[in-house]
Amino acid sequence: MQSSSASSSPSEEVEEVKRDFADMGGGTVTLEGLQESDSGSPLRLVLSNPGRRNALSGAMMCQMHDALGTLARWAEEEEARARTRARALLLHSEGGGDKKVVCSGGDLDVVRRIMSPEQGARMSLLVHDCLLRLRSLPLATAFLLDGRALGGGAELAMSTDFRLWSPRGSLSFVQANMGVTTGWGGGARLVDVVGERKVSYIFFIEHSLG
Repeated sequence: MQSSSASSSPSEEVEEVKRDFADMGGGTVTLEGLQESDSGSPLRLVLSNPGRRNALSGAMMCQMHDALGTLARWAEEEEARARTRARALLLHSEGGGDKKVVCSGGDLDVVRRIMSPEQGARMSLLVHDCLLRLRSLPLATAFLLDGRALGGGAELAMSTDFRLWSPRGSLSFVQANMGVTTGWGGGARLVDVVGERKVSYIFFIEHSLG
């Protein structure tokens, strides 16, 4: 893997990271509902990696980035045509059961392949750009918490406008137990939602919401 040149623009650097990460791990991220958007139902971004507790592999990070880019272009075209079709995006995962994990953050098999600080920074760059695309969409966004969202999965859930909780839903910020901080911006977004004092309690004592 080659490092990006100093002259690369941020978008070029992200595309370079994607070329390196595209074949890391399995699972899928699919955008559903564009063809049925006239129905008024929400669009859906579906995470599927049940054998890895719906952890985000490198391939899934790239697929999410591409799907959100497609959705942003679609939304711009809809606005230019003054159409009023789908106005919401629902993020959820496949799988079920009483112990369902909606998303467990980054796939540890992928993390082990990028142990250098430089590669870790490149992964964070890609995920940060994904979540920036998500937060910049001209749509209401919601994350369906019908199970546990752990670590980076909790950070992903915090990147949407709303969180839809089932009785078994929870957000668990397990980073403190691992001796690391939130790497994808979820800590800052949690401060915006619950305030600094509550965030300290969640991170160092309670570790979870829900």
